[in-house]
Amino acid sequence: MRISLPSCVLNVLSWRVEKELIAHIGKCKKQIVLGNRMPDVKMVSLSISTALVGDESDFEIALFFTDTGFEPQVMVLEKAKLMTIGFEDQLVGIDIDTSKVKFQLQLETDFRGMKSLDHRGILVFEEIGVSVMSLNGEKIWSFLKDVVTGAELQDSQYLYLSFMDSPSVRVNIESGVVSVTT
Repeated sequence: MRISLPSCVLNVLSWRVEKELIAHIGKCKKQIVLGNRMPDVKMVSLSISTALVGDESDFEIALFFTDTGFEPQVMVLEKAKLMTIGFEDQLVGIDIDTSKVKFQLQLETDFRGMKSLDHRGILVFEEIGVSVMSLNGEKIWSFLKDVVTGAELQDSQYLYLSFMDSPSVRVNIESGVVSVTT
């Protein structure tokens, strides 16, 4: 599948044979391999190209991941020239200009999703909570409590979270201050 963004085109391919995936990314001069290469993992490649036409990539990423019940996610922050990839219990930031890993963070629980907070950072959802990371991969704050069953961002200032076995809370996006909602 090809995904067009204003500054680049992403091409995502699923693979069944590791040898074929490695041969595919080997055609590109700049490559990044993420995840653990072991039996029974899922494999995808992600090609990034600034060319509008053609098959040549600026760089290739091979992603190996296990089935945690949550799909990996890729987010491109074009103004920051940053691509973030969340999978398993990791969040990886890749500098689009240099094609190098900028940060690789180990999360406390399984990655569930992420949302850009523009210049303020990245809202990262884990299985049992939420964190805000800077665009340099530094943890600004984290709130881990229980399995998150719902999340709603209001006015770009407050995040309302509901949980499987705990009371709902409101979290201030800027400070991480938590208050129980009624």
